[in-house]
Amino acid sequence: MIDSIASLSLKCQNCGAPLNIAQQMERITCGYCGSEQIIQRSGAEVSLKIVGDAIAKVQFGVDKSASELAIKRLQAKLQSDTAEWQRCRNQATVAAGIRGFPHAAACCSGVVGLVLYQINSRIFSILGLITMIVSAAAFVYFDIVSGAEKAKKLEIMDENFKFKAEDIQDQLNHHERIVAKR
Repeated sequence: MIDSIASLSLKCQNCGAPLNIAQQMERITCGYCGSEQIIQRSGAEVSLKIVGDAIAKVQFGVDKSASELAIKRLQAKLQSDTAEWQRCRNQATVAAGIRGFPHAAACCSGVVGLVLYQINSRIFSILGLITMIVSAAAFVYFDIVSGAEKAKKLEIMDENFKFKAEDIQDQLNHHERIVAKR
């Protein structure tokens, strides 16, 4: 039995060097390779287990659990960011369809031009025609300028979202690889 043995000789689990183990010892460090090992006793059997292996198994379990939690967090973040992006994009799209003050001013001047054109005076007819031409040009100009600005803002918003979504997806892929390891 092990109680009657004062010292036991086992081989290092890392390098195979002989190790002398006393009865009261719980751990031993190999004098050749420096690996720390736990002495496991079960009845009459005595064995060694490298501490690094046990730590690696614990670390893997911790990493896997942390990655599982990160996956849930990142999926929720991606979903909320997507919903926020869609909400902002819908608002921006609706706003792009609403005519602002420049359009209202051009519309009013067009109405004034139409009224002036309908008056039978030659001067008012010419002024009315000029006013309608200027208001039509203003409509076209403001549509082009504001449309281009709003399109650029939408493009920037889409690019920012795409960048954030790709970053989150990269993180998700990383954590899914960790969880998939056995």
